[in-house]
Amino acid sequence: MTISLITVFGYTVVYYLIWLIMFMSVFMMLKEYNDNLDLHLLKQKYEDTINLNQAVSQQYEQVRHRQHDIKNLLIDLQGQIKANQSDTALKMIQDQLEATPEITMMPEVEANLNKITSSGIQNVIRRHLYEILAVGASVNIEVSAIINFCLEDEIKLARIIGILLDNARDALKDQENGVFQLSMSRFDAETVVLAVRNSIDQSVDVNQMIKNKFSTKDNHHGYGLTNIREIVNGDDHFNLEIETSEHFVTVELYMRGAR
Repeated sequence: MTISLITVFGYTVVYYLIWLIMFMSVFMMLKEYNDNLDLHLLKQKYEDTINLNQAVSQQYEQVRHRQHDIKNLLIDLQGQIKANQSDTALKMIQDQLEATPEITMMPEVEANLNKITSSGIQNVIRRHLYEILAVGASVNIEVSAIINFCLEDEIKLARIIGILLDNARDALKDQENGVFQLSMSRFDAETVVLAVRNSIDQSVDVNQMIKNKFSTKDNHHGYGLTNIREIVNGDDHFNLEIETSEHFVTVELYMRGAR
């Protein structure tokens, strides 16, 4: 009887040892699998980070070289203008912009543009409207008063308008019946309001736009609107407001000191 109990006990111990070994083996296999998976994901993330850094580095180099090119072009233009060679200077600008010699909009659009006394701002708006029309969107512009800008504000305004209209064009290019509206009016005696409104193909939350760096699309970085924020936040003469509805995004720029 004693030998029998010992035998049973021995078999029981061996049985549980086998199960323990099997359990430990499965556990170690799963742990190794998870470790390998984590290592693979970490490696993939590292490679993605390296690729992103390389892409950013290349873009930075392109921007840096482009800045030198622009500086040299401006120096060249300065010399042409000082020598009263305006035709040569204009041709150089047209070659850089790859633009047609002249763009004329519909009469009602031109009538509103002519209320802006700055020919530079007129030209910025005109060329961007031409690009928006080229993607098939309908365009409406209304300038309710004669608007003057000082030189410093005009330079900043040209940057802001260019960014806003570029962003609107990007949002409109995939829409079948896109709508674009631009208005410029007086808020009071010292303040002018520029409103840019464009249709969107999906509802957008303002907080989500801010999270996406002021883009209406998750996969679009929207650095342009981030640059506008930086310009506006660094100047007491400007204030920016963004409003969204189910089908439209409206950006309003308040400019103090315009005449």
